[in-house]
Amino acid sequence: GETAQVTKNVTIVNHNPTATTGGPYIVIPGGSITLNGSGSDSQDSCNAAALSYAWNVDNRGDYDIIAANPTFSYDILSSALGIGTHTMTLKVTDSNGGAVTATTTLKVVTDGILPGATDLLASALRALQISNNKTTPTPEELAHGDVAPYYNATSFPDGKINLGDVSVILLRAVGSIPGF
Repeated sequence: GETAQVTKNVTIVNHNPTATTGGPYIVIPGGSITLNGSGSDSQDSCNAAALSYAWNVDNRGDYDIIAANPTFSYDILSSALGIGTHTMTLKVTDSNGGAVTATTTLKVVTDGILPGATDLLASALRALQISNNKTTPTPEELAHGDVAPYYNATSFPDGKINLGDVSVILLRAVGSIPGF
């Protein structure tokens, strides 16, 4: 009996998982959203442990939420992020440390009530003054009063308050538009 010894070097490669954000998202006053994060690790069948998920909601560097599908109210998001379109990042990590990120956007839309106004009619009058160059809008007025153009039940602010915004605010005041 002869014996032989063979040495072989084997390199095990961990493939990064995939990440899916499920967006883009829009949240309206009085509403809430549930982020729909998911991922898979189909290239690495040896990764038996579940994937972990983390969201960087404010996009300031830290991952704020450790969950795939967190829910947020409008009040929380408008307070933390402000009115406008924001980028969010989902990070998916496998049990061997492989990680991948994906981004999506969240649009926090306005209620159409300008600061200092008591209701939508008062906001429409203020927006009319601004659109006729009788006064310059403050950043807060612009954030709440720029609601046009409006189509497909969504407000698409264009960076100014004009007669389109006045019309949309008035349509909301009379109930023709349920919200922005």
